[in-house]
Amino acid sequence: MLFEFTSLLASIFFHVGITRKASELGIGADEKFPLKDAEDFIAEVGTGIKCTIDGRKIHIGNRRGLLVNNIMISPGTYDAMEYLEKRGETAVVVSIDGKSEAVIGLIDKARDDASLVVSVLTGMGIKVYMLTGDNERTARVVARDVGIASSCVIADVLPEGKVDCITRLQNDGHIVAMIGDGVNDSPASKCMRSVHQHQKRLSAFTCFI
Repeated sequence: MLFEFTSLLASIFFHVGITRKASELGIGADEKFPLKDAEDFIAEVGTGIKCTIDGRKIHIGNRRGLLVNNIMISPGTYDAMEYLEKRGETAVVVSIDGKSEAVIGLIDKARDDASLVVSVLTGMGIKVYMLTGDNERTARVVARDVGIASSCVIADVLPEGKVDCITRLQNDGHIVAMIGDGVNDSPASKCMRSVHQHQKRLSAFTCFI
């Protein structure tokens, strides 16, 4: 079962390009873990990915993805997720044929100079927020490490929710600057208005996750 699970997982990662370079270098060519074709691949915005491999339906995603896809939760799944989240890791669940089978912890480490940037901005009187689609526990751990106040952490937000948060501040008369590093930040980045349209107060949304 372990070999089969590892093979399925590796096949998905290969499909999204994570292990493709390793394969080109001959890494992972062990016959115990053969890579297989992933079919019907779908990337779900803010929830995860899913596909079919050898007739098995595979889903990898967060808590929201589990609910949206009606995944049956195996005993210990939520406990494992909470354990990882308290460590500042993003917990994603691997489900096979509609049932959770494993939990993986991902670490998206903040840049080495992130805390310095936050400190400088704060010193300039700029209020720095973290606006992220990640869970509350993980977001607060990362925010603490880079110097962002827990009261300025807005977590579990879908791309559309990020747009709403920024628009709300802009409508209150704030100048808003956003730093985004992923496709989920694109809608919010597009809604940014010109700085000259606003006056007096300055706020900044900064996304490190």
